[in-house]
Amino acid sequence: SELAANAGVCRSKLHKCFKQVYGLTPFDYARDKRLEKAKQMLRQGENVTQTAFQLGYSSPSHFAKAFKEHFGYLPLYCKKAENA
Repeated sequence: SELAANAGVCRSKLHKCFKQVYGLTPFDYARDKRLEKAKQMLRQGENVTQTAFQLGYSSPSHFAKAFKEHFGYLPLYCKKAENA
């Protein structure tokens, strides 16, 4: 709603246009960007708990679930694969 107001359009119009351009809803786009950032942070040595809270997740378990749904594996394995 805030994004639509800042753009000077109604929410449904913004949603439709955004999806036409990016192929995703604004929410899905933001989630994907946040999870890509998480993957990058883990590869740089951040731990799962720090990453979860720094990116605004309510708990490490909520973050791990979202990460697994997006990438197909738990964030712990991302970190281990990079350290191997």
